[in-house]
Amino acid sequence: MGRLSAVLVAMFVACSPSAPPSSDAPSMSMGSGSSNANDGAQSGSRLKLTYYAFTDGTTQWFGLYDSERKENCNPFDGTWPDGNTYCVPEWSGSIVYSDAMCTKAEDDEFVGSTCASSLQRYVLDENYDSCSEQYLPTHLYLKGSATNATQYYDKNSDGTCGGPYTVDTGFEVVYAVTS
Repeated sequence: MGRLSAVLVAMFVACSPSAPPSSDAPSMSMGSGSSNANDGAQSGSRLKLTYYAFTDGTTQWFGLYDSERKENCNPFDGTWPDGNTYCVPEWSGSIVYSDAMCTKAEDDEFVGSTCASSLQRYVLDENYDSCSEQYLPTHLYLKGSATNATQYYDKNSDGTCGGPYTVDTGFEVVYAVTS
């Protein structure tokens, strides 16, 4: 038992955060070797770079702030139908449809967690692109009021409309959306 205790104490001391760093610790460098944490990025007239600022002076890039819309946004990893990339505000939920032709969009929002999360003002619609094998953004909707929907339809990856599916009122709420 004494030998095991000594090994555990040695392991604790070796892994303690107050132990001095070893001399063979890897060095950190900025991507281009420059001292500019932005690596050349700079705020524009509308989109502003935002950071976490730590008490020791360290900064960590957080994202972008849209000064016109007065909200945070981030570049969406995917090209929109017009070929551009946009800074997208925080969004949640998924687009579903109230009709069997999948033409009348709604937002299906998962709400079943006991850990409350804030609903976002937006929902992003995406379509599957078989060439790139990924979902690409197609439209950003503004969420409206909750509906009394009891069922919905969903667009399949091949573009066909599936359903109807039953809304599980204990775990999801359907909201109206506007363009």
